[in-house]
Amino acid sequence: MTPAERNAAAMECLSKQDFAGALKLFFDNARTAPSHETYNNLGYFLCTEGLECRSGKTRYAGKLGFSYLLKAEKLKCTSVNQSNIAGELEKRRAEKFCKTGIDDPDICLSALHHAELASRNAVRCSDECEYNRLRFLFLCDRNSPEVFDGMKNLAADYETDDSIEFLLNLYCIHSETDKCLKLMREYGERLDGYAKLSLYCRCRDFSSAAALCDEVYESFAPDDAIIAMMAESLINSGEIARAEKLKAALEADVPEYCDARKFRSAVEMTFSSPEYRENVIKNYRYRPPYLTLCGYFGCEMHGTGFYSDRD
Repeated sequence: MTPAERNAAAMECLSKQDFAGALKLFFDNARTAPSHETYNNLGYFLCTEGLECRSGKTRYAGKLGFSYLLKAEKLKCTSVNQSNIAGELEKRRAEKFCKTGIDDPDICLSALHHAELASRNAVRCSDECEYNRLRFLFLCDRNSPEVFDGMKNLAADYETDDSIEFLLNLYCIHSETDKCLKLMREYGERLDGYAKLSLYCRCRDFSSAAALCDEVYESFAPDDAIIAMMAESLINSGEIARAEKLKAALEADVPEYCDARKFRSAVEMTFSSPEYRENVIKNYRYRPPYLTLCGYFGCEMHGTGFYSDRD
């Protein structure tokens, strides 16, 4: 088989969820026909699907996969490969954030570099690549005028739920609350309850935020920020009885992943101290979702050709 035929066979295995078959073909291609495309496809497979052991279990292979993505990068600069590298760095950022509560600036800057190359070289999914570039730039500098202006331009044509939510949050962050609230009336139905409540509260439309508290409490796991926003909205709307009811419900239904004593103490502080609530809301950091794109060359479904000199 030619490299292109072997790659097509691997993609066919993937479509049938024959991951062992796909892995063998991707490995064979990288070994017998080393190229930007074969290294990239093997690396992306390992990063997303892992390695199947003899026991039948699958183990994490992100480090090995990442090494193949970097091998591919040394041979050629393409949007597909650069997006894959940025995506793996995003996984590292998210993992570190879960442990520390901080976006590692070095990881964000590195991811931004690769996202910029992906956007610059994009021949497909150019809007998605630009969204991801602006997202990483935002994580590096929340107040960047380039992000704000860039999202205004992008959202004019690339009008997705994610891009709309991103733009609305930028209007809020840049203190253009009237514009944000005006757009909320136009696009609010495309956001989930958490996003709407957060924006209404931070734009100080407390009555609109208060109207969403029951829905958000029932539908989303409570975190410090959204609890503070619900309390702030209900109290500032004069709905003290609803605030007390919510406080009692939170204290009675402590999430399994929380320390009960610490959680109840935080709830008490949230509802009793305006200064505490203000500080929690002030420290809230919106993070736009990352858009994961198809990372394979030779994927018919997503229109990525297999460009190999050995075809």
